Amino acid sequence: MDPPLTKKPKSTHRVSACSQLHLPDSRLTLDLVWTAEIEGNEMENQMIGELDPSYYVNQLQPVLHAAETRPIEFVSVYISDVSNLKLISKIIAYLGTYYPLDSLSHLKRIRKVQTEDPNVWRTQILVGLVSVLQTHSESQKAILKDIYGLILQEYQVPRYEPLMKAQYESWTKTWPITLKAHIPSTPSPMEAFSTESIQHFVSCMRRLIPLATEAGNACMILAPSGLELSTVASTSDTVLSHCCINLITLVANHQLKESNNTQYTHHKRNSVDHAPDPKPIDYLCNGCTVLVVREPCIMCSMALLHSRVACVIYAVPNPSSGGLGSRFSIHCETRLNHHFHVYKGLLQHEVPISAD
Repeated sequence: MDPPLTKKPKSTHRVSACSQLHLPDSRLTLDLVWTAEIEGNEMENQMIGELDPSYYVNQLQPVLHAAETRPIEFVSVYISDVSNLKLISKIIAYLGTYYPLDSLSHLKRIRKVQTEDPNVWRTQILVGLVSVLQTHSESQKAILKDIYGLILQEYQVPRYEPLMKAQYESWTKTWPITLKAHIPSTPSPMEAFSTESIQHFVSCMRRLIPLATEAGNACMILAPSGLELSTVASTSDTVLSHCCINLITLVANHQLKESNNTQYTHHKRNSVDHAPDPKPIDYLCNGCTVLVVREPCIMCSMALLHSRVACVIYAVPNPSSGGLGSRFSIHCETRLNHHFHVYKGLLQHEVPISAD
């Protein structure tokens, strides 16, 4: 249940733009590096501060790779009780040579199973995949029984390696599993952000929601320091004028202008022959955080990836064409050369249906 909040007074915005970019076929003027003075901002911040910070932390849901959230999937293997424990070392060595686990390397060879007598345990061994043993000759299978005393029985074990702790705790109940160190594609918000950062995100998202309600979507980019760089709301009917694309365009134009000014200064102060290389500029949105009300589409998601953002936070999903969790998870696609963190659900309950 949402916490009770008193209705806050209307805020009036006074906007001053450092530079402006007029996009063709757009009904909006997009302001770069704009600042806004909001009457009533102190009351909003006070309201945020009165809430338990964990309320907003719980809203931020990491958007993980599909492999990190998939349910258990089974594969058929042969297992057997080990009747002569003195042979167990030789059995393991033999199976390792002729029946390597390969794709099942996350599974342990041996497990202990408690019998009806709590003081007596059976030792079972994982022989190999059913599909693999079926390709072996009967004489090879006979060695398992005649020499090592293994009586094969079919059993179901987890096909894939668990990546997250929740997967491990559930899957290891079927067969012992080795949990390897894994860095999640998106860490928990408590690990990634301070309380002050989350409160800042809440304040920024609350400013974006009214813009998105009127324009269809709205987004904001924050520098690594948390400083607001630009805010864009898009109502254009053109195919490419999505708010994230427009946002990146503004940042690119601003950096290009700075780069040109730097080059001009170098050539002005030095001879052309001895002019030093222009000062390198950052990779567009390198290290920045983007807040957007509606999940970016696939096109915008790829643009955010190419601009090298560090994090994207959105309020509501985009089931039809979302590229950051709904249809695809571009931010953690292993075949791409950049990855970034994505969180969803911040203030989702405050977004009107019309903006969803």
